[in-house]
Amino acid sequence: LLLEGGRFDEAAETLELAVELDQERAEAWADLGEAELRRSRWQAARDAFKRAVELSPKSGVAYAGLGRALMGLGRGGEAVEQLKRGLDVATDPDAVRFAVGWVLLRDGRDAEALPYLEAHVREHEADARGQLALGVARLRLGAIPEAATALRRAVELKADVPAAFYDLAMAEFSLGRTDAALAAFRKATQLSFGQWEAHCERGRLLYRLGRPEDALADLRSALEIHPDVPTAQGLLAAPPNSTTAELIAGGHPKNISAIWDYYDNIELA
Repeated sequence: LLLEGGRFDEAAETLELAVELDQERAEAWADLGEAELRRSRWQAARDAFKRAVELSPKSGVAYAGLGRALMGLGRGGEAVEQLKRGLDVATDPDAVRFAVGWVLLRDGRDAEALPYLEAHVREHEADARGQLALGVARLRLGAIPEAATALRRAVELKADVPAAFYDLAMAEFSLGRTDAALAAFRKATQLSFGQWEAHCERGRLLYRLGRPEDALADLRSALEIHPDVPTAQGLLAAPPNSTTAELIAGGHPKNISAIWDYYDNIELA
């Protein structure tokens, strides 16, 4: 209940006591690992999940957590190795399959991640984080229409993740659906004050559409949040409708937003 309520520090303290009293309870070790993951204490999470795997060597939940913890430690290759081992032996492979795709995606191995994420979404179509990860993988691989489909489904299922709307905006932009892109960028900024990238790209798109006056608010907001944004600085400094401004505005959004805060601190089982 403490974990579900987001009280991770209290949960970790309670679970530490639980495993001290009964060191053979695999479920308690896995829950402790999850609490440590939520606190970004990667080594402690790794140790807890490793013990859970030792006690319950066919637990997909334990393997999934171990892989995520290893990824947090920057040990992507080892994470994938452990997860694939878990996929072979787990009695609950669904708990591992998404984690394999997530770790590969996190490690920049998008093509390798894709089949795992597609398999996960086929079995769990209504899983927002699965649709989001699949959308990001497809977006990076240039499968834009398919990426847009997954990302639209992701925000339909879970409408409070700024990264999902940012990535959806980029997919819509690439498909030439500028109104949809503007709306998705706006939603990202409404969900999180710190979304300077969304402000910047929305402003650039408005400028590109011949609406420089409308672009000003977003460009200024980007600089208020992050004072060193060359695109926003350049557009605000350049004379309206000048060649310089058109060159700056003509660029394509370059940065797929970081979804990792969302995934690094979410229950994957």
